[in-house]
Amino acid sequence: MPMTKEEFNRAFPVKSADRIDSEKFNVWMAKVDALIAKSTGVGADDIPDYCYRDAFDDGASPSSAAKAAIRAAKEF
Repeated sequence: MPMTKEEFNRAFPVKSADRIDSEKFNVWMAKVDALIAKSTGVGADDIPDYCYRDAFDDGASPSSAAKAAIRAAKEF
């Protein structure tokens, strides 16, 4: 039987540091998406998948991640 949402949240609590990191990633990703859209006319969801979270974790700027994602899409 699947866990309820409450049971899941008790079993796997989200730490505040995880929440803050997730919020930072979401802001960073919004910037990446805007840069991709400005350059290509479509958003990040409209080009082939790219490892955005890895780029974020590696300290890439939104600009460099957007450029890398666009380059990777052209190779696809």
